[in-house]
Amino acid sequence: MKQIFSWWKFFLTGVATLILFLCADPIVTKAGELYFDEEGSLYMTAREKKASGSVSYKTIGWIIKRYDMPIDIPGQQYVVVTKTSYKPDETDPNDSRYVYSYFKSDKEEILSAVKSVSTEWYNILTNYGDTVYIDSVMTVQNKGIPLGTLYPGGSYTGEVYFTYEGISEARSWASKESIKIHFGIEVRFPIIIKPQTTSYRECMVTPVSITSSHYNGFNLSSDKFELSSGIPSGESLKLKGQADDAIYKLNLEKVDGQVTVAVAVPVKYILKWTDYYGKAREEERTIYKYYYVSKGISYYRYVSLDIMPLEEIAIAGQVIGGSKNVNVGAKPDVGKITSGTVSYGSVKNHVIDIEILPISTTPVEVLTSDTYFKPAIPDTSYSYEAQKALGSVTTISDRVVINGTEILSDKQGEMYGESPKKYISPNMINVNVDNISIPKEMMNGSDYQVDGTLYYLGDDGTRVSYNMSKLPDITVHTPVVCNITINTDKSLNQMVTPQSGDIVLGEMFAISFSDFGNHRDISGYKLNNYSKYVDKRQVNLPFDVIYNGVRYKAGTWINLKSFYEKFTVCEDNTEGTYSIKARTLAYNNPIDIGDNQVQWCANTSLDKYGAYSEINVRLVGKIHNLTVTTVDKSSKAPDLPLVIEESEDNKTQVNCVEISITTVGDLGDSDYLMVEYDYYVEGVNGALTPVDVYKVVKRDQLSGEILEKLIDNDIWNRQFCVVSGNVGLWTKEFQLPGEYIAVPIGTSEEDIKDAIKSGDTKELFIEDGRLVVAAEFTRYKNGASYVSYINEDNGKKGYCNMWLKEGGSSKIPYGMVLKLGQPEDSYYDYEISGTH
Repeated sequence: MKQIFSWWKFFLTGVATLILFLCADPIVTKAGELYFDEEGSLYMTAREKKASGSVSYKTIGWIIKRYDMPIDIPGQQYVVVTKTSYKPDETDPNDSRYVYSYFKSDKEEILSAVKSVSTEWYNILTNYGDTVYIDSVMTVQNKGIPLGTLYPGGSYTGEVYFTYEGISEARSWASKESIKIHFGIEVRFPIIIKPQTTSYRECMVTPVSITSSHYNGFNLSSDKFELSSGIPSGESLKLKGQADDAIYKLNLEKVDGQVTVAVAVPVKYILKWTDYYGKAREEERTIYKYYYVSKGISYYRYVSLDIMPLEEIAIAGQVIGGSKNVNVGAKPDVGKITSGTVSYGSVKNHVIDIEILPISTTPVEVLTSDTYFKPAIPDTSYSYEAQKALGSVTTISDRVVINGTEILSDKQGEMYGESPKKYISPNMINVNVDNISIPKEMMNGSDYQVDGTLYYLGDDGTRVSYNMSKLPDITVHTPVVCNITINTDKSLNQMVTPQSGDIVLGEMFAISFSDFGNHRDISGYKLNNYSKYVDKRQVNLPFDVIYNGVRYKAGTWINLKSFYEKFTVCEDNTEGTYSIKARTLAYNNPIDIGDNQVQWCANTSLDKYGAYSEINVRLVGKIHNLTVTTVDKSSKAPDLPLVIEESEDNKTQVNCVEISITTVGDLGDSDYLMVEYDYYVEGVNGALTPVDVYKVVKRDQLSGEILEKLIDNDIWNRQFCVVSGNVGLWTKEFQLPGEYIAVPIGTSEEDIKDAIKSGDTKELFIEDGRLVVAAEFTRYKNGASYVSYINEDNGKKGYCNMWLKEGGSSKIPYGMVLKLGQPEDSYYDYEISGTH
């Protein structure tokens, strides 16, 4: 077949000639021929005079140098390779005093050694070729036995010399000058990576049938599911297809192929440097950088044509509920059918033309070295120019004609051959069977089969059955997912360190099932809502709850009525961390389903009929019902500041209250309440000033320990009574002294005493206002703060501030239990607070 490559043909011829010149022209020295073959192996044919004495020198390897300099010069790159004899020595037939020896260093050893020294040198040698300089590695041999051995990589034992100076001084040779020919040998290394010829490859062959019969004419399918991967029980299948009264089955192959062309981009370099010996050097070099450029092609290839008359179609299988028949109607009269094909064969024959566009001349690059090394060819990419050079690829398909109608044309196209036309029979029978149901109770499993049979009239008029092409095996897999969330009211959570999964004893929480989630990564499954396949949703709670008015013991599987249900956790449960289990069962689940038949989050395995999930929660306690009542202790609380003389008014005054508060939660022996008291003075304008309050112990002595600071923290340890179960009522009195003083927070006791002694208390003692006492209650469990009544900081984040929740004053301070002092226009000079 004709192929047009524009200037490419001419170029390849030139390149091939160049490569032959570079690789095949050996360097001939007096020591013999030393050359690389086109694969990169180093060969030497040596013609040397037979040694007349018992001691002689012998080449046992080579040093291949990148630069024409000694090996010990900084920057020099070189490798040491061994040599072997690749055939026996031969005596020169023309002069028996001389012998021919044949040596070789294998390309693998050479290239591996070069690559280990410098990847850049390796790439230059293999891609572009270059001149290298070779010194012999030599030893002395005595009576034909070498006194040294060289190993791959350069290691050696015995007497081995790597320089001319070394071997020339090793013995008193008759002619040292004759040894020099073994050093500084200039040899051209060949281009190893050579351009390939244009290649043609089939990447993917896809069978295509143009048919009205069972072959690709029929398909058992689902709108949503891939049957061989998975379809839930209870879903429906459909059988669709077309059958001609004369069945044509045209078997084609869609070939997606690739044409790869080696495009050469010529690049010219001028190399300038001053060598090691001080000589200015210049070298002009043109290299060809090869890029393999590919283009995809596609065409259709003729395989065969089958023709049979159809009589009847039947499908059957347990998974579709029995057998179904389709009557094909009147018997066909096929008459005479003619057909013709033109087949082009291989991929190459389907490609008519490859167009290579001219490549713009790349600029000449001048490379100058600052050292005495020849500049290296840079690894500049010209792939863009190469890509642009590959133009159109003209492609054709096979030609198929049936009954005078061209079904597949061999019309030329750019990259793509013609696609086949759809063949239409004069008397077409459309097969379309919907709602082939899979029973809901069908167990999960793979390889459920549906068999199809087409009945044809044979040539002799007898009825012949022919099995359909295998319909897809059906995998029944009824999917469910189980994703649960715990919904709690954070405004009930009094924990000092709250968590999102905290459930408060005695309070309500909700469990929400989501049937929306990820399942298998197959059609119809994936991220989806699987509620239609759910039979039951169950939870197993490790603590007692009340659900729909019924108390359920811990560890009971509870059937839920819906995907969202509320529960009340019983107050008598033990506080702590628990794992709630939940599972969702598919409607084809076994009655006696076990734990080994459910799977985490989604039942992605066929042997699983349910999905389960677990979520950790904490059962936490609470503290509430702050109650404050007055207690008559027959003493009066004075006004501010310190009242030296007893008040003469007869207004009711109270300086003692009883405080009670209720906790819910199991109380251990080490549990206690920490009550933190804060003291303020409320001024006439309502402003609060934090103060320290001191009890006056002795009024008639102004020296010694006469003051005692009122407590800030009070531990209530086991001062409760059990109301019921985990409910405890804590009670304790709080009493102010009969005489006290209020000073700003942080005032030292010495300053107070000094003020009293001097009689100048006006600046230090707070004289006007009402004394306010506020309390915060924190339950401690196992030595750590647990729940807080006011919980002020967390309350700002939406958690429970029980003081406010139970109706306490929203004015600061929270937790006020007592206020003393006479306000204007008020008979009473005290107030008590609380929430109950």
